[in-house]
Amino acid sequence: MICNSRVYQLAGELQPTRDPDGQLCTHRVPRRLSAEVLLDAVSQVTGVPELFDGQPPGTRAISLADPSFPSNFLMTFGRPLRNNACDCARAGNPDLSQALHLVNSTTLHQKVISDNGRLATLAKANKPEAEILDELYLATMSRRPRADELAEIEQLLRDAPSRPEGLQDLLWALLNSSEFVFNH
Repeated sequence: MICNSRVYQLAGELQPTRDPDGQLCTHRVPRRLSAEVLLDAVSQVTGVPELFDGQPPGTRAISLADPSFPSNFLMTFGRPLRNNACDCARAGNPDLSQALHLVNSTTLHQKVISDNGRLATLAKANKPEAEILDELYLATMSRRPRADELAEIEQLLRDAPSRPEGLQDLLWALLNSSEFVFNH
């Protein structure tokens, strides 16, 4: 019912001609994924699960009942301590530390370059480049790459020192994109 409503189906872009002040509900406001959802999404896209001490392999961040599990990623992205019943405990505003964490964190880097991840599996399968790009885009963006994106990707892969490094750079860029990090 909600998905069929007009408000739910609004475009994600603000159109200044229709709503100069941004107050007339003419568009959806993008929201950053919560800390747990973002970590699970990164793990799913890369094919490298996050390991939590004392939890069985495959445990998702969203399933952690105890907020005291140490995770720099979850702490940086605003996982609440759950010490009150108010939803206001969750920090939902993106900040510089989160952007820097996505760009520089070992969490993301190790998942992208993992020998057991999605990217390594695709590279070992010797699939055609177009098929690999489609799979990466479908996994991260839930869509295929547009023509203009394909032209940029081809240039990126040509300039890369090696094919695997070029694909790693592409996956890293997709995981850092606002289209991936924000719920549009």
